[in-house]
Amino acid sequence: MQHRQHLSLRDPSGTEVWNPGAPEASYAAMLDTGNFVLAASNSSVLWNNFSDPIDTILPAQILSPGTEIVAKLSDDDFSNGRWRPRLLPISRSKVV
Repeated sequence: MQHRQHLSLRDPSGTEVWNPGAPEASYAAMLDTGNFVLAASNSSVLWNNFSDPIDTILPAQILSPGTEIVAKLSDDDFSNGRWRPRLLPISRSKVV
């Protein structure tokens, strides 16, 4: 977390490569479930990695319909890879 209260991941040259977009975050916590959260001073969750999955699913994680997981291209290239599973919405059709 930077002195301006925002979390930012930077590469060795200092270029920002990821930002969760939660500038009001007062603290970050890794929960027992594996969910990493950014919270405001009143403890409301501003961002969490379970709502914004990238390429990993944890046992306690619940995926919403439309959620897409994107594999990285290679071990050292985090560009989008070819593997992109997506959770489809549940069909609520009736059999008559």
